[in-house]
Amino acid sequence: MRTIVPTYKIKYTRDRIATIFIVTLNGIELNIPHNLFLGVFPRIKWTNRTASLEASAAVPEVLNVIADSLIR
Repeated sequence: MRTIVPTYKIKYTRDRIATIFIVTLNGIELNIPHNLFLGVFPRIKWTNRTASLEASAAVPEVLNVIADSLIR
């Protein structure tokens, strides 16, 4: 029996000058440093300025933890 894993569409914008990715989750913008974002999504085409991707339910949690830890 196969298990269906829910996915979320995550929209992001790459800010080349500030070296961050701006990610929108649940209407809230998170600023994720370039190296951490690429650590979570190593296979994205990072040269795209804006794009969206599909991710499992765990990924938004990871991005929130990263953003929260940077604020503190």
